[in-house]
Amino acid sequence: KIDKAIVSVWSESAPDKFKVDLAQLSFGQIERSGSESLHTITNQDKDAIGYLMTSTAPSRYDNFDLMVIYDLNMVIVKSDILVYREDWGGEITSPRWLKQFIGKTSSDRIQLNHGIQGISGATISCRSAVQEIKRLTHLMSHLHTSGQLTSAN
Repeated sequence: KIDKAIVSVWSESAPDKFKVDLAQLSFGQIERSGSESLHTITNQDKDAIGYLMTSTAPSRYDNFDLMVIYDLNMVIVKSDILVYREDWGGEITSPRWLKQFIGKTSSDRIQLNHGIQGISGATISCRSAVQEIKRLTHLMSHLHTSGQLTSAN
């Protein structure tokens, strides 16, 4: 599902992904959950064209896995719920709901009911997804502005 999402964003450049060692990076004031994974997305010439973050977030009784793809300016170009493990709230996996995050940056208001509409019956999962995407976006912005993300990552 991750590879398919990457190709859907950069179909013409045959993208690849390389895992970044998060232990080598400084996150400043932003707390890590420990579930994050960061990949640099590269083109055929191995030049960075974007970044992929995966993480987990809590739903009512379990956790769900999500991903956010960023361009080189840390603008969200795609978000997706990779695995949702609950009987209720699965509406957050809808591409229509997830499109609300496209174009957002850390300077945008990423907040439920303020730029991001919720889903009735999926309040806990919506809130959790929004908070996690916001946290990841701030983390990526910090890594970018501090010069820690380079084409060598």
